Amino acid sequence: MQASHFKDFLKKFLNRSIEPGEERALEDFDKKMLSRFFLEEEWDSRHSNKIRKSILKALPKEEKKVRPVFSVMKVAASIVLLLGLGVLAYYIFNNEPQPAAKIVKTTDWGQKLDLVLADGSKIKLNSGSVIKFPETFNDSIREVELDGEAFFDVAENPGKPFVIRSENLKTTVLGTSFNINADPGNEKIAVTVATGQVKIESGNNEAFLTPNEQGIFDKSSSTISKKTIDIRTFLEWKEGILRFENSTLAEVAVKLGRWFNVKFEFENEEIKKCRFTGKFNNEGLQTILEGLVFVKEGLVFQREQNNVIVLSGKCTD
Repeated sequence: MQASHFKDFLKKFLNRSIEPGEERALEDFDKKMLSRFFLEEEWDSRHSNKIRKSILKALPKEEKKVRPVFSVMKVAASIVLLLGLGVLAYYIFNNEPQPAAKIVKTTDWGQKLDLVLADGSKIKLNSGSVIKFPETFNDSIREVELDGEAFFDVAENPGKPFVIRSENLKTTVLGTSFNINADPGNEKIAVTVATGQVKIESGNNEAFLTPNEQGIFDKSSSTISKKTIDIRTFLEWKEGILRFENSTLAEVAVKLGRWFNVKFEFENEEIKKCRFTGKFNNEGLQTILEGLVFVKEGLVFQREQNNVIVLSGKCTD
């Protein structure tokens, strides 16, 4: 029986206007409720007395005079509510659906994951990231939580905003595509828009972003800034492309470590400061390392156990 039908039948029963067919449907439903909640209990007069007292206490005075004693079976659903015996009765009378189960998806370093949410929105989760979302969204908002990096292609629904929470930053969209890099280890969170419009906010600070704009949230100062960028360079990771633009080898090591699930060690601090520019399209780690030492003469790499790579020598252009 649907919740709306149950409520209508129960109201009619209490004000004595219920039709015979409706009363039979209510009785059938009540029997099922009783069997569910009291299946493992031995039914005796104590249960009946307790229920009768609860019902009479809840009814108006005039109703008590007309019906001083009720059939237990005919008002079982009221009993369930009055005695606090079930989530179903709570839902029926309060119109408050139970929260949808939350799903958590994670990726290890070196992994990526494609997801499709209940509303049709598509997400590509980068390595070393965590995303949380409900099994089904409610009627007013679509909300997820992100730690790490992901690209979102949000299904359009003007009446139901899509919200991503990343630590203290809130990103709101109606239907668009964008990238969020909210790595817990970074001092800043970057939101980069491909299509549509995105709103980012934290406290009293907010900014609206359009295609080829990037919003930067500084975690330490809680400030938001934005700039114009080339969106292609920020979305290449989705296609397996690694790009380095005058990056230090320390930065290169962090990115490669996350991409391939490896750890880099440096023979000396000077090697970390060496800068490198290059682009790799779906290349393996061995190919990338060989390209790196070819460009940087004097640099040597050695693959050790436990996914450790040692960079040594002297870095020269």
